[in-house]
Amino acid sequence: MYPFDLNETNLQNKLKIVAIGVGSSGENIIEYIQRQKVQGIKLIIVNSWYQESSEELSQALSDADIVFITFGLGGNTTSLSSQIIAKIAKESSALTIAVVTKPFRFEGQKRRQIADSCLMELKNICDSVVVIPCDKLLESIDPTTKIQDSFKFVDSIVSNVIFSISGVIFSSGDNDINLDINDLRTIMSKKGSAIVGIGENQGNNAAYEAITSAIDLMSTDDLSIKNATGVLVHFTLHPEFDFIKLSTAIDIIHSNVGESADVIFGTTTDKNIPIDFIQITIIATGFEKVLMVPVNNVF
Repeated sequence: MYPFDLNETNLQNKLKIVAIGVGSSGENIIEYIQRQKVQGIKLIIVNSWYQESSEELSQALSDADIVFITFGLGGNTTSLSSQIIAKIAKESSALTIAVVTKPFRFEGQKRRQIADSCLMELKNICDSVVVIPCDKLLESIDPTTKIQDSFKFVDSIVSNVIFSISGVIFSSGDNDINLDINDLRTIMSKKGSAIVGIGENQGNNAAYEAITSAIDLMSTDDLSIKNATGVLVHFTLHPEFDFIKLSTAIDIIHSNVGESADVIFGTTTDKNIPIDFIQITIIATGFEKVLMVPVNNVF
């Protein structure tokens, strides 16, 4: 995975993005983002909640345009704190997006029940709730991967979702395709549950391989990207990546969604990645139920 920088000048002059990590897992995600040296996103960690925090946080979010709330589902305290934070974010009129991880199976039924309850509450508060299934992620990595590296991988996936949603708006290169926040609101505002698919590839057929595998893994017996009301697609690629291949990938997206779905896309270009490499993140929104869908791992 190739991290990228959002243009800090553009962010400061136009919009304010805030990412809030709740609890220990949220702290790890925020620290991962910090280590990538991504500029332009204000990072906040909330480890414990107390009444005085509400006023402090309200001030921090008073002029925010987009607020990401990220954490691992399953804990009572974290669940309650995340809902309070989400309400404060919505009261500030910010586009409020939760990006959360579902507990591992080995964590037990009780934590899964707490997670499901929290998801339903967040769905009623946030504009969109993106759920990352930890078990599905670990199924796709090398079985010899160490525990610490496994958790870092999960952190990288959650962070990539935040980067990608932000990246469709702000430019980090000379040839980026960017949108404005109204386009993003069309896709993410009041859209309930969201699913994510991530694919990357390198070579002559990189765009085709990455987009098709990500779409395939976003479909289950219960859910298909065809049922999405909104689709956001973000491409990370070299500025000299072939445009015709990018166009083909976008055509594939359109052929896999319903005719009434809103589809938006943006790019982040980086001269430091291989010229024939592409990473594609697809976020599909507008689902009634909170469902967990695998994320394609080719990292």
